[in-house]
Amino acid sequence: MSFMDRERASGRNEAVDRLLAGAAGAADAARNRMDASAAALLAAPDCRLAEPTRIAVRDLLRAVAGVVEDDLRQRLIEGLGEGIPIVLGASLAAATVPIALPLLVQAGLLADRELVASLVRRVEEQRLADRLRAAQSAAGASLTDTWLQSGDEPLSAMTMALIVALSRREQRGADAPLTRTDLSADLQYRLVWRVAAALRHHVLATAAMPPAAADRALATAATALLAGYDESDTVQGRAMQIARRLHQRGRLDDALIARAAGEGLVAFLVAALAVRVRIEFASALEMVTDPEGSRLTILLRGAGVGRSVSAAILRAIGAALGTDDALIRVHAEAFDWLSPEAARDALAFSRCDPEYRAAAGAIAAHHADRRGA
Repeated sequence: MSFMDRERASGRNEAVDRLLAGAAGAADAARNRMDASAAALLAAPDCRLAEPTRIAVRDLLRAVAGVVEDDLRQRLIEGLGEGIPIVLGASLAAATVPIALPLLVQAGLLADRELVASLVRRVEEQRLADRLRAAQSAAGASLTDTWLQSGDEPLSAMTMALIVALSRREQRGADAPLTRTDLSADLQYRLVWRVAAALRHHVLATAAMPPAAADRALATAATALLAGYDESDTVQGRAMQIARRLHQRGRLDDALIARAAGEGLVAFLVAALAVRVRIEFASALEMVTDPEGSRLTILLRGAGVGRSVSAAILRAIGAALGTDDALIRVHAEAFDWLSPEAARDALAFSRCDPEYRAAAGAIAAHHADRRGA
């Protein structure tokens, strides 16, 4: 090997090492940001989220808690029937006056890292989708129109379900209240029982009702609400169903991924990459919406997306997120030098169980703090 060849190889190795180190650092920073932001979200000081994001997440957090509260209050009224005390019935029926929400805020039960992280991801996904759509110049049939008219009846049905889920999520304004929380099953379970506990406090403080009777009524209401919750009916669930079906039929190609990015169909873009590298949707979404860009570069390489499509996606998403042009060029260059195998190795931790990853991150952060003390 000549001196020049050795120099080039050394430069390539350094670029790849910087890319991998940057991705690892970005993942740690994102986890630390969620830890700090969850506690401060509702009060604002020391929150590591940008102010527009903090406000959007705070409002969304209150909205999803309100959806659960409204449902449980109505079920409780119906469950208690004619025997409900008048004062209690009137307070539960006063839909514009929140009961559980203030209690949950005071008790710190909405300062939940996983819940906040889920809502931050949703806000950032929506913001990215809006910006990509605003930058779109191509006309013609959309991806969803193509799938609806594909002649593949299961795919058409999945597409219509995704359109409905997106429409439901994007409802805005007083005249279009949220009708679903669009949370994972675990988070929905946690939120429902916390809201039920807050309503228990109100019931016992408002009416002369035996605690056992209140507990039975609230347990019945919460159990019925959870029984009707279908995690697959979320935007994430619908997008993953479509991506898996297309992947099974060998149709989840680079052109489709490029179209999804170009049209701002971020949920499907994320799902497609997640399916191709076999990681969960939430992890892929964090990588796609990280403005630093190194994790998206590794995700695209690990998913086997070609250079031209990857470069176009890096540019489009970088522009939407405000990533520095020079940094985008560095990542695009490192993409060429990073092998697909090394990218998949870098993504291996993301395939592990979420509880395992969360615990490993918490332990690593604790020991890092101790070393820095």
